[in-house]
Amino acid sequence: MVQEFISRVTGKIGRDSWLVNRLRPAYESALDLMYLGRGVPYSLNGVQYRIAPQARIAFKHEFDPETAACLKSQLAADDIIFDIGAQVGVYTLQLAHWSRPSGKIIAFEPNPDACHQLQRHIRMNGLTERVEVVPMAVGGKSGSLEFFTEGISGAGRLERPNAELSGKARSFTVNVTTLDEFCEQRGIWPTWIKLDIEGYEFKALAAAEHLIKRSPETRWVVELHPHLWPLTDTTKESALALLNSLGIQWSPLSSHPDPWSSASLVLLQHRITH
Repeated sequence: MVQEFISRVTGKIGRDSWLVNRLRPAYESALDLMYLGRGVPYSLNGVQYRIAPQARIAFKHEFDPETAACLKSQLAADDIIFDIGAQVGVYTLQLAHWSRPSGKIIAFEPNPDACHQLQRHIRMNGLTERVEVVPMAVGGKSGSLEFFTEGISGAGRLERPNAELSGKARSFTVNVTTLDEFCEQRGIWPTWIKLDIEGYEFKALAAAEHLIKRSPETRWVVELHPHLWPLTDTTKESALALLNSLGIQWSPLSSHPDPWSSASLVLLQHRITH
């Protein structure tokens, strides 16, 4: 009830107002004390989880409902799932729930602030045995690159800042791996991959050719970011040509009429030939 009251008040004042921003840290600390550091109960797509008060801004009660319904209906208990661009774990928690009791999740997140909250959520929800956090970015080649972000924002990206961050982004160097390299080194071949890396999605796909050929049954849930593709020299034409060369077909997961013109989610899977 306290949270509902505060939510109504901040909604009227403005969630990004000066006053709310000044009071937010104290309120979050009070919630941490109230729940003894075990996380605030939070209903996400109809399932109850525990989340850190400091990460509430990343959550919505109904989060990508069409995609959630697809994954809920198709994930199996023995799936190996990569959550790439895990941020604070909105999808990580759900993927673990949908693949219970034995599905394995590997969550990639290079932003240390977001990674800290991701690890808290894993502990709060009793998932340490099934979820592994890899504090790296996934890209088109391995090595190290500058990463630009602000706090736990999900708009962080490699090489050049996202305009969404309005000049507030800080930069630091992160380790980068490719999916082919990671899978070869670890001997792990995922059945599902969720990929949300702010315009780098087709760079990552191009560097996953061996994975795609070795494990054609792997399915991908990819967030497309057409407005960010110019930063990686990606176009709709080059993206579709890459999918065609890899033998991959796509289908929309959101209700947007043209997923190639605005941020939206698509399902990628190996093309069925007869």
